Amino acid sequence: MSLTVEPVTSAADREEIYAFRYRVYVEELGMTSQANHAKQWLHDDQDEHSASFAVKQDGRVVGSLRCTRLADLPDPAPLIAKFRMQPALETYDPGEIGTSSRFI
Repeated sequence: MSLTVEPVTSAADREEIYAFRYRVYVEELGMTSQANHAKQWLHDDQDEHSASFAVKQDGRVVGSLRCTRLADLPDPAPLIAKFRMQPALETYDPGEIGTSSRFI
């Protein structure tokens, strides 16, 4: 049993990650916000501005992680408010602050 961690770079990789998220968040945990039930995907706008990684076992996605730098978001205000980051922004540049999410 060998695990690898791979950056998600292609459209096919992204689709595989979105489907994996759907299986875990929607089918296993019953969380349905932001899900595309027709495609059976879980994708949001933050994905377009983040780096995602897939944990694979024997070529199959078994885990994921998304990393987002504030400087890469067109509007970081919602994330700043959600995680109360304003004090950090008084010391650090937005390019030096980030979050991780979709850690499954």
